[in-house]
Amino acid sequence: MIEMGVTDFGRVILALTSHGRERQAISMALTSISKLAESELPDNERGSMGIYKRLSGRRNRFIKVSNILSMAGTLKRPILVGGLSLSFALWLLDRLDRSIEEFGEWGVLGLIALGVGAWWLKQQAPKPLPETVPATIDRLEAEAALTQARTILDRLAEEIDGDLGDLQQAWEKFHQQLDRKTLKIAIVGGRGVGKSSLLKALTAQWLETETGATLCKLPSFFRRDEADDLPTALAADLVVFLIEGDLTDTERQTLQQLKDAGQTVLLALNKRDRYCSIDLDLILDRVSSHVTGLLERENLCSIAAAPEAIEVRQHQADKTVRQFHETPDAEIASLTQLLDRQLDRRSELVWGSVYRQAKAFQETVKDRLNAVRRERALPVITQYQWVAAAAAFANPIPTLDLLATGAISAQLVLDLGNIYQQRLSLQQAQTAAGTLGSLIAKQGLVELSTELATHALKHNPVTFVAGGTVQGIGAAYLTRVAGLSLVEYFEQQEIDRTSNTPLNWNRLGDILQSVFAANQRTEFVRSLVRQTLDRLSPSATPSSQNTMS
Repeated sequence: MIEMGVTDFGRVILALTSHGRERQAISMALTSISKLAESELPDNERGSMGIYKRLSGRRNRFIKVSNILSMAGTLKRPILVGGLSLSFALWLLDRLDRSIEEFGEWGVLGLIALGVGAWWLKQQAPKPLPETVPATIDRLEAEAALTQARTILDRLAEEIDGDLGDLQQAWEKFHQQLDRKTLKIAIVGGRGVGKSSLLKALTAQWLETETGATLCKLPSFFRRDEADDLPTALAADLVVFLIEGDLTDTERQTLQQLKDAGQTVLLALNKRDRYCSIDLDLILDRVSSHVTGLLERENLCSIAAAPEAIEVRQHQADKTVRQFHETPDAEIASLTQLLDRQLDRRSELVWGSVYRQAKAFQETVKDRLNAVRRERALPVITQYQWVAAAAAFANPIPTLDLLATGAISAQLVLDLGNIYQQRLSLQQAQTAAGTLGSLIAKQGLVELSTELATHALKHNPVTFVAGGTVQGIGAAYLTRVAGLSLVEYFEQQEIDRTSNTPLNWNRLGDILQSVFAANQRTEFVRSLVRQTLDRLSPSATPSSQNTMS
């Protein structure tokens, strides 16, 4: 028989709590609860035995909560221990038939205050602007992008033991290109617009006199069976975009992508020999109107890279007429004039391509770093989802459940923030936890998770379903969704962030919705239900509770 009263239980809680401020707050709360509890009992029922008798019939749940606290204690997380301890202490008081209204009011008021604080911080925090690529890149900006890439690469080297030789060599190659003098020009466009013909014509008529440039032709951008060479086009210093008529929607979208990345583009209308002068002017005017805001009118020209053969009638001396077909020379003078003009800003174009490659390299390294961090974060999320499940199972009273879940969420935010090296204060973690709960409630995810859990329970051959089982499953599910949402959010943040930048609640809410939608798979939910039932069943031992899958 377990002989533990509120006072005895308080000693256990304080033993688990290592931080001074948390110890003091919990000590005061438990002392008050102990006095209130025993003052409501008859003289013969006061003390540890009296309290235990009033808890008869709830022994299994009491043991389960003890296991929760043991689990929380091994995590060495003062916020988590304090929150769970206070939540359970309030539950003890309710089990003694003591009215919980007073505590419920304070709990609700606290949650309201937390929500108002989160709303206020949201209104005060400046909204981050999307990163824009400068219209022109100088050497300092290119070097800054390389330095930032180096910072992320060094961070990756600190967190893994693997070989990063390939990434080191790539970074050094980018750095060496800062002083490159040869211009790299890419010819792009759809299938059949004349890319090969233009490459041949430029090689013959322009590269013979211009040795400071190289040309390459890329496959079509606009067919699914063709390789997507947009990254290669962005790596070039200059792009010649070839079309053969009015601009299509797909071509305009590609131009938009090139512009957004800061790429310099010359737009050339090919096969102009097929149009009369009036029609050609009309087409050029339409194209010009369609690219307004994407490129300057002066960077648009018309050419004939491979003119069609024309019929020639030649009068001979003997007054006969000789007829034959002749292929005119390529008409690319308007394009070569634009290219010559771009050569005057050779260094600026090279710095621009180095800048773009450095930014793309940053994303590559960041993806590898995030993969390493995600591998470390997932076990942490799994650990907290089981703690949340056990807490909700032990405290099916809504107010107490929210109190425990808030402590779990705040500690989860801090732990994940540490993994992703995001500088979060305790106040930011608490605000984030409160806002996550608010977002989950506003988006109706609590009800949806309950429906998923209830539906999955119907398809599981279980023999043990206690009153808090559905709440436990829902808490595990929502904790996992919240954790995965935080992981997605942190992965999108700057790697070398050094300031306490407020979290973007709107962005976090969008991620929360998408993560919830991605984790509604029937098999995933059923698997979570099975694991939760295994952990909440009476046969589960404390050692098994500490084993996180």
